[in-house]
Amino acid sequence: MARRNNLILGHGEELTHGVTVPSGGGLKNPPYTFAGARQRLAPRMREASALFANLPAAARPKNRVVAMVTMHPRYISKSDFPERFFDAFGFRSIGSRVRRIAPENWGIKNPPESALANDIFISGALDAFGSLAKALPIVSEGVPWASDLTHIETFSAFTATDKFLPPDVRHTAPALYEIVIHNANDSDVIPAFLAYARLLKAEPLEIWRREAGGLTFLPVRATASIVRALADFSFVRVARIMPRLRVFRPDIIRLTPTTALKIPDEPALDQDSRVVIFDGGLPLNADLSRWVTLIEPDDIGEPSPLLQEHGLAVTSAVLFGNITSDLLTRRPLCHVDHVRVLDVTPEDDELEYFLVLDRIIFHLKNNPYQFAGISLGPQHSITDDEVTQWTARLDECLSTGATLAVVAAGNDGELDAGPD
Repeated sequence: MARRNNLILGHGEELTHGVTVPSGGGLKNPPYTFAGARQRLAPRMREASALFANLPAAARPKNRVVAMVTMHPRYISKSDFPERFFDAFGFRSIGSRVRRIAPENWGIKNPPESALANDIFISGALDAFGSLAKALPIVSEGVPWASDLTHIETFSAFTATDKFLPPDVRHTAPALYEIVIHNANDSDVIPAFLAYARLLKAEPLEIWRREAGGLTFLPVRATASIVRALADFSFVRVARIMPRLRVFRPDIIRLTPTTALKIPDEPALDQDSRVVIFDGGLPLNADLSRWVTLIEPDDIGEPSPLLQEHGLAVTSAVLFGNITSDLLTRRPLCHVDHVRVLDVTPEDDELEYFLVLDRIIFHLKNNPYQFAGISLGPQHSITDDEVTQWTARLDECLSTGATLAVVAAGNDGELDAGPD
C-alpha cells in the first residue's frame, strides 16, 4: 500500500557534488542619492555641532559628546553598519536601541507606513563633530565613507529632552531618580558625571551604583529641574524617576477554590531538573516541602502574608498546573526552589527596586538552574525603545544560555495601551 505524503526530491543528483548557493538579494536601491543625503544631513550636523558647543564644559568629559545616528529601516543588519563613516572622524559606537520610524523616502515600491530602525549612539571629540559639519557640504562622492550617508535617516545631538523620561515637573521637592550612563570602556565618564552632579547640588548614591552591558545605573536624589540639567551630561542615556515594583493588591491574586484539594502523595517525576521561582515566599501552613525548598536571603526582612499568598499561587501553578474542575492536582514534574525576594517593605522605600533585583541576580549567578520564573517587576512599561536596569542586568546574567527564564508580563494592568 502506498505511503501517504510520499515526497519526491527533484534534482536529487545535485546533492552528489558541491552546490554554490547565491547569497543576498544584490545591491539595494538606496533611499537617498548621495547628493540628496548630503543635502538632508548637512544642516542637521551643523545644528548638532552648535548644540554640543553650547553645553556646559563640565557636561563634556574631556570635551567629548554623544550624538544619535538613526539608520534607515532598510539598513539595519550588521553589514550595513556605517563603520567607514565613524572611523573617518574617530567616532565610537557606545550603544543602540530599536525604534519605529516613518522615513522620508523608502527607495522601494509599495513601502509600509513605518518600520523598525536602529538608533546608534556615537561618542566623539567636540572638534570632530565640528569638522564633520564643515566637511559634509563639500565632500565628494568618491570619498570612501561618503556612500554610508545614503543609508542614514537622520543625525542629531542626543539632548536632555530626549533623555528625561518623563519630564515630570510635579517633583518640586527632591526625589530619587535613576540615571543611566554610557560608560563602555571609558573610565573617565563616571567620575566626570559624579563631579558634574555635585556641581549641580545633586546627591548621587554611589553605593547603589550598578553596571550592565556598558551602562551604569545610578540613583541620584535631586529636584526635577536639577535632573533636567543633569541630563545635559553628554553620556547620560536616560533620566527617570526611580522605578517602583508592581504592587500585589488583594484583588489581583486569582481566586482559589475553597474546597480542600487532593495533594498527590508522590515525589516529582524528574529529580534532575533545576527550577527556581523568585517571589514573595510561602505561607507557613502550606506544606509543599516534598517538592519545594524555600530559600531566604540573609538580607531580607519579614515576609508579607499577601506576598506569601502570591508566591503560593505562582509555585502551585508551576507544580500542579491548572486546577481542574474535579479539584484534583497532578503529580509535579520537578522539584522547585522558591527564593523569597520580597518582604514587608515600607511604601516609601525608594530602593526596593535595586534590592530585589540584586537578590535575584546574586542567586542566579551563584546557583545553576535550567529554568527560572520571575512573577514580579517594575511598575513602568518595559519596551524595546529604551534601556532599563531590569532587562539589562537580567539579560547579562542569562546571556550564557544555561537558564531559560519566564517573566510575567504584568499583574496590575488597569490602564489600556492608549492611542499608540
